[in-house]
Amino acid sequence: MSDVLNRLTTALADRYRVDRELGAGGMATVYLAHDLKHERDVAIKVLHPDLGAALGAERFLSEIKTTAKLQHPHILPLLDSGAADGLLYYVMPYVRGETLRARLDRERQLPLDDALLIAREVADALGAAHELGIVHRDIKPENILLQGGHALVADFGIALAVQSAGGARMTQTGLSLGTPQYMSPEQAMGERAIDARTDIYALGAVTYEMLTGDAPFTGSSLQAIVAKVLTERPTSMLTVRDTIAPHVERAVMDALAKLPADRPPSARAFADRLRTASADPTESDTTTNRSEQTAHPRDRRFGFGALAVAAGVTALLTLAPWPWTRPSTVPPVSPLAARFTILGPPATAVVGQQDAVTPDGRVVVFAARGADSVRRLYARELTDITPRLIEGTERARDMAISPSGEWLAFLRDNELYKTRLAGGSPVLLSRFATSQGSGLAWADSLRIVLSFDGRIAVVSANGGTPELVAVPDTVAKWSLILPHVLEDGKTMLAVHWNGTAAISSIVSMDLTNGQTTDLGVAGTMPLGVVDQHLVYCAPDGSLAVAPYAPTGASASTRPVQLLADVRVSSNRCTVAISRTGVMVSRTRTVSSNLMLGDERDAKEVLRADKSAIAAARFSPDLGLIAYHVTTTDGSTSIQIYDRSLNTSRRLNTPEGDVVFLGWTPDGKRVLFRHLSASTPNGEVWWQSVDGGPAETLLTVAGQRIVDAALTPDGRHLVYQMRSAATSQLLVREFKSRASPRPLAHSAARDEAPSISPNGQWVAFVSDESGAREVYVVPLAGGSRSRISLTGGIEPLWSRDGRVLYYRSGNVLIAARFANDAALALSSRDTVMRRSIVSYGSRANYDVAPDGRILFVESRNLYEGELVVELDWFARLRGLVAGDEGKRE
Repeated sequence: MSDVLNRLTTALADRYRVDRELGAGGMATVYLAHDLKHERDVAIKVLHPDLGAALGAERFLSEIKTTAKLQHPHILPLLDSGAADGLLYYVMPYVRGETLRARLDRERQLPLDDALLIAREVADALGAAHELGIVHRDIKPENILLQGGHALVADFGIALAVQSAGGARMTQTGLSLGTPQYMSPEQAMGERAIDARTDIYALGAVTYEMLTGDAPFTGSSLQAIVAKVLTERPTSMLTVRDTIAPHVERAVMDALAKLPADRPPSARAFADRLRTASADPTESDTTTNRSEQTAHPRDRRFGFGALAVAAGVTALLTLAPWPWTRPSTVPPVSPLAARFTILGPPATAVVGQQDAVTPDGRVVVFAARGADSVRRLYARELTDITPRLIEGTERARDMAISPSGEWLAFLRDNELYKTRLAGGSPVLLSRFATSQGSGLAWADSLRIVLSFDGRIAVVSANGGTPELVAVPDTVAKWSLILPHVLEDGKTMLAVHWNGTAAISSIVSMDLTNGQTTDLGVAGTMPLGVVDQHLVYCAPDGSLAVAPYAPTGASASTRPVQLLADVRVSSNRCTVAISRTGVMVSRTRTVSSNLMLGDERDAKEVLRADKSAIAAARFSPDLGLIAYHVTTTDGSTSIQIYDRSLNTSRRLNTPEGDVVFLGWTPDGKRVLFRHLSASTPNGEVWWQSVDGGPAETLLTVAGQRIVDAALTPDGRHLVYQMRSAATSQLLVREFKSRASPRPLAHSAARDEAPSISPNGQWVAFVSDESGAREVYVVPLAGGSRSRISLTGGIEPLWSRDGRVLYYRSGNVLIAARFANDAALALSSRDTVMRRSIVSYGSRANYDVAPDGRILFVESRNLYEGELVVELDWFARLRGLVAGDEGKRE
């Protein structure tokens, strides 16, 4: 749950029940809510916090009252507005139809009668508003809703309210009002005196797109579109669709005139022109359209002189979060041997586990997190300088671009979507019973391959039920993850993940029959085959190549290292390769601080480390802190920090990967999960903090142990078992020969156990409701009780058992109980809002008795520059040739 959603839910709880996010745009995020007083669904639009802060509540709310005057059958009315916990919002009816943009994305060109009806209804709405002196300023398909075949214009007057309230501060937020494909020339030039005729131009542009399938002006960049708006005339619609009536053509072209004086005098006049032929006696079916003639003399002032104006205007416009434009005819990137970096949009941090590049190498897609801490996807053309937001990609992960470069597929929670890179609303393709996705790839234009729960499935690119291709059924094949399909569309590369990078290998699979071949290469992620060489990420985090032999003979030749500093996150190395030789990678920049702080932002750096710190916990007496670190070469260790001496030492754990789980109640030993080549499924060990020998506490043959917690009396161990399809919590009593019992009988995925100090309760995370939430169940058995409201992970008990902490988005919440025996919930309070590094579902923080929070602050762990290299094939071939020469 995002910080904004949490704040909005709390602040409006007495009036609205905020259910979920519907979408986000350049100015605001939209939430579905229920009006408690009137028993109706509504849409609440919340201005982005940085924009709201720049505008100020009093001025904005005063300006927005103007829109309440609008009462028209084709205008979506304003129901309410206000400020809530510093957030500016306004409320509108919830329309269950779709936007015009969604219909255009689906149909591209609308039937003539439908397009003209929508245009006339929008014009009628504009005419009513213009009579009251209100100009919309942002007419576009996204702001036209379709319900029952009729049009409703949304966000009426909002753009004016924002501009009027913001004044000169607008440039400080990086926001420019309008959308380039639908902006009039005077709006594109930044003129402040905008009148009703700019709406007529925008409606003309929307009508043009409904009839032809494209906006009047498109281009490879914002600057290119603005330059065309100022200097060119649109192509005749008749050259695209000769069934368009000449009077419709003339009406639309007049609406798109460069000079406002040449456009229809009113919106209703434009609507009338669409209904009947013009009275102009010179117009006939054979009249040459003005768009095919030499530019009108009155338009010449928008010629070369206007280009100079456009150059200055676009310097401001490039700050705006413009929608992605349609594909252009820009030639492929030249094969230059060059390397350079690209950055995210202003006020964002580049994040995520994976990047992508289109097959032709023109467009890079990456994730960035803004001021609201929500991760979104952005697209950056290599011929442009400005990344563009891909609408509807909040919390997207595991992306893949189609072979044509037209579609982007991505996962969000337990759902698979696709969306056009050119812009539009995401399309839901499939839902899964789990959110444990581990990579996806396009097999061809009709099929998408993905990994979930260690299994490989194929989903139709048009949507449908996943069809399983491979279900690992042995310990050696516990998981198949991170698929990559070769150009033949049937050979898939993937990773046999055995719990640790050191013992995982790359395999090939025939998607037609599921036959799998181990390639004999130890690797964590395949990236493709170039010149009969397998390109992959090695266990040490480097990018390497080895001769590709489908029969599995690659291991006979020593790999060649290409890059040594690739960043790795959640088994993925952040490298993407195009078929034209463009490579996108990120440098590995791992740096962590172990912090002790509070909500007032008073914080103390306890330890600074060049490794990735995780799972820090106070010892029972608070004198020591244990945590584990992951170094740049992928190795792990447990560190013990002495607070009084301000020193840290490494615990001498057995060879292999270790994950710190917690302290024993007496504080003399630590629990950890251990993985090695001989124990690929993991075992629970414990070891004295004084450096004594480690001992095995729990091992289950053929079963994968993920997490564990010891009860305060030391008699029971609650542990998490995970298989390809389930995740279950079990309780084992050490002194009893009885078999372990399930903690809570459920078909849901249960994980991250945390035991209360009195030993009576176990908090855990479950997806029983469809989203991950925090629950509590008696250790002795019984029904579960849900604690979190709108999403929850990382549960952790206070030392007196009266508080259960958990994370909801970037908010740390304290669920307080009247007593620790009955667990009567008394309140839920926000105790910290901060971007704490996440650690899956397990708590990556601890709370001292005085309320201060022990957490990990890592500015670089999930960030890094995107490095683009053009024609890296040349360097690859040079390195391979040089290595072969050395062997000779």
